[in-house]
Amino acid sequence: MIKRVLKSWATLSLAAGAVATAFDLALGSTLLSFGTPTRAAAMAGTTLGSTIAFFLNRYVAFREKKPKVVVPALRFLLVTLVGITLHGQVVVLLREEVGVPWVPAKLIADVCVFTFAQLIVFRYFVFPRPKEAPATSDPSG
Repeated sequence: MIKRVLKSWATLSLAAGAVATAFDLALGSTLLSFGTPTRAAAMAGTTLGSTIAFFLNRYVAFREKKPKVVVPALRFLLVTLVGITLHGQVVVLLREEVGVPWVPAKLIADVCVFTFAQLIVFRYFVFPRPKEAPATSDPSG
């Protein structure tokens, strides 16, 4: 059972998110160190992380084999633009209004915006399971 859980799309998608978060934090932290505003640093890091998350989710978590990338990429972009906007607002609220340091603010926002609800959106909207072909009846008997 543990092996099945570890290979499930949900576990693999969360792992993809963790990898993407590492890149997100690295870019955002670098930009902040150069004096970039919080919102811009959060959104730039999230954009990089989301791009990495798309490809990891597509090929690793959801094991997409179709060569067409445009439709799922547009769906992912729509979901991500909404998520990035919400995420940036949560980070600004936590960091500038509440005084939470950068990394904890980003991680709290990640959990609030990009964890559980996003998994469901990925599974059923961005990377839906392929529809099964209807069973055909054999007229010969």
